[in-house]
Amino acid sequence: MTKTSDGTLTLSGANTYTGTTTVSAGTLLVNGSQSGSEVSVNGGTLGGTVTVGMITSTSSGGTISVGSPPAIRAFLIAAT
Repeated sequence: MTKTSDGTLTLSGANTYTGTTTVSAGTLLVNGSQSGSEVSVNGGTLGGTVTVGMITSTSSGGTISVGSPPAIRAFLIAAT
C-alpha cells in the first residue's frame, strides 16, 4: 500500500497483509497491529497507536509521530 496524497488515512484493527506500506505524503494513522508489514516513511507522517514491522526512511525524510506517551512500537528503525 502506498499513501501518496495529502490528508489523513486511518487503518484500524489487525492488518494481516505482509507487503511494504509506503507513506509519501499526508498522514497515515495505524491504530492496531500491522506487525507483518514494513513501513517506509518517505515524506509523510506515520502515527497512531500501533505495532508495525521495521520502519525505514529515505533521503526525502518523513515524520514518525509517536505521541505522548509514545504510542508506536517497531521492531527496528533504520535509515536507508
